[in-house]
Amino acid sequence: GVPGVGKTTLAAGAPSPIFIPVEDGLVGMDVPAFPKCDSYSDVREAMGTLITEDHEFKTMVLDSADVLEPMIWDQVCEEGGKPSIGDFPYGKGFELAMDKWRELLRGMDILRDKGMTIIVLAHSNIVRFESPDSDGYDRYTMRLHKKANAAVHDWADAVLFANHETRVVSASGGDRKRG
Repeated sequence: GVPGVGKTTLAAGAPSPIFIPVEDGLVGMDVPAFPKCDSYSDVREAMGTLITEDHEFKTMVLDSADVLEPMIWDQVCEEGGKPSIGDFPYGKGFELAMDKWRELLRGMDILRDKGMTIIVLAHSNIVRFESPDSDGYDRYTMRLHKKANAAVHDWADAVLFANHETRVVSASGGDRKRG
């Protein structure tokens, strides 16, 4: 969803949630959460704790995937000795990042198999979609690299979108419009 629409607040209403925060979206909220994760390794460690230790949590919330993605890229760069994900030849850095995404999704599958609900929050982007059978149009997608977006989208049971309701009205009776 768009920033500020209430993604974190909505997820906090899930049954017995525990947050794995990679951004500061929990400010002012009184919900169980791991300490803010500053790296891919921190996220893996938090998920590992949920996988291996007994707990009463029923929902794991990753907040948010698009803030985690640069951490994944940093991990790939550190392991590959490159300063930037784009410095790997032929898009190899993004392929290596996909290995990390698949690893996280496998961990989330383990948690699902243990009976937990998994909520992955992400911010949105507006992208142009050129359909082969109709005119092109703009649509919302998760703010992730296209390969990660596809992997998370395919993994999820449901992909939901939240936005503010906007109405456009004429201002002062003229041609000018206001939202």
